[in-house]
Amino acid sequence: SSVNVKHITISYHKEDRSLCMTLVSELEKQNFKVWAYMERNLNLQAVYTSIENSQFVLMLMSEKYKHDNN
Repeated sequence: SSVNVKHITISYHKEDRSLCMTLVSELEKQNFKVWAYMERNLNLQAVYTSIENSQFVLMLMSEKYKHDNN
């Protein structure tokens, strides 16, 4: 039987993109499927869908993330 492999969604502030990319790379090296929105124009529906379909959600909770209104 096939296993439905879910992914990890990473939520982060745009100024933490470098850290996020490093984390994505390290997780992928460990064979995790990772989704992190890297586009400049944030598509909230894509983010919501990814979160709904995730096994885990990691939040890079920096001070900028906490105080961002988006």
